[in-house]
Amino acid sequence: MRTISWREGKITLLDQTALPHTVQELEIVHYRDLIDAIKRLAVRGAPALGVAGAYGVALILHNAAKENWSMERIDSAIAELREARP
Repeated sequence: MRTISWREGKITLLDQTALPHTVQELEIVHYRDLIDAIKRLAVRGAPALGVAGAYGVALILHNAAKENWSMERIDSAIAELREARP
């Protein structure tokens, strides 16, 4: 089982708050959902946070391309993501 992956324009991650009793995956389709997952510690540890952040930028760019975001909106979303780490 992967702790985090990118599939079909979505981030799938192992919800670490549910461990060890339950194995639960979160499907992230919007960067704000990833920010929430980071803040509530569903993603823990520097390596996992680094990968989540990289996938988060990919998700932002994926959504930006689909929805024709401005560079200002992209920069703002990336800044929000950067500030999410507890």
